[in-house]
Amino acid sequence: MTTIAFDGKTLAADSLAIGGATSPHRIAQKIFDIGGGVFVAIAGTLGEGAKFAAWYVEGADIAAPALPDLKDSSVLVVSEKHSYEFDETLMPLPVRAPCAIGSGGEVALGAMMAGATASEAVKIACKVDIHSGGRVRCVEVRRR
Repeated sequence: MTTIAFDGKTLAADSLAIGGATSPHRIAQKIFDIGGGVFVAIAGTLGEGAKFAAWYVEGADIAAPALPDLKDSSVLVVSEKHSYEFDETLMPLPVRAPCAIGSGGEVALGAMMAGATASEAVKIACKVDIHSGGRVRCVEVRRR
């Protein structure tokens, strides 16, 4: 899966992706700037995450004809005013920083609770979670 962490000002993600059955690739983009200071971070299937981002930009209509399938994914939406986690129900669950999702999310959250930044927390999670790895990518989220 992946590790996504948000500490209140920085949103961080690993970049490991599995291509095919066994080939790891360390180049995946998992944080997307969808405009207006809103970022979507995807833990799970990147294709479904991209569908989610498009659905969210279009207004997140639960009655839309083509809904994203987040059965095996989780999404964190972060802006200057709010943070939400989405799962397969597509219902926004408000979350507060620090928060983390993905297979390394619990490790990252523990690291942040112990004083680590989001970036440091993802790096720590990558050391113990076999589904997280590669370069850690970060974006700064301006909070009011």
